[in-house]
Amino acid sequence: MVYKNETVRVTVTLKDYDGALLTPDSQTIGLYKPDGTASGTDNTAPINVSPGIYYCDVTIPSTADDGTWKILWTVIKGGKYFYGSTYLQITSP
Repeated sequence: MVYKNETVRVTVTLKDYDGALLTPDSQTIGLYKPDGTASGTDNTAPINVSPGIYYCDVTIPSTADDGTWKILWTVIKGGKYFYGSTYLQITSP
């Protein structure tokens, strides 16, 4: 359960199709409302912790609707796209 106006840290380990750690050409992290529309601007500057491991802090808007929100992480490497997502249950405190 995540409350409105909280910040959530999302961490990923990026690997290619062969399982090797991946240093992407670009990344985009988007937050999506329960109705599927984007919430705010995508983050394109996640923090690199070590090879293939990145994190991004996502702040849930104080005006967020209650429900299931999606975080979509899109990675591009050598013209290939990689996707990962996670879901958050947002509620009022």
